[in-house]
Amino acid sequence: MLSTTTQKIVEIVNNPLEQFQIVPLIPIRSGAIDISFTNSSLMMILATGAFLTLCRLVLVEGQGHLIPNRWQALVEFFLLIYSRYGK
Repeated sequence: MLSTTTQKIVEIVNNPLEQFQIVPLIPIRSGAIDISFTNSSLMMILATGAFLTLCRLVLVEGQGHLIPNRWQALVEFFLLIYSRYGK
């Protein structure tokens, strides 16, 4: 007999496309039109929110400096050297 963890792994392996299913989280129907809030629309809202937050951090709170200062350039240079030759 398989343990519950092994059974869950077997279920995942049996249907790998299950992760792409669109599941309505808040079902909204207006006649024949389905405008439900789904897991896909939730992920799009979260991704857009994260992108806008990062833009705000860089452009507003970072005074629009997209070019690194000398200290950041030095740290990134040492990180590059370490990642190439430090292994």
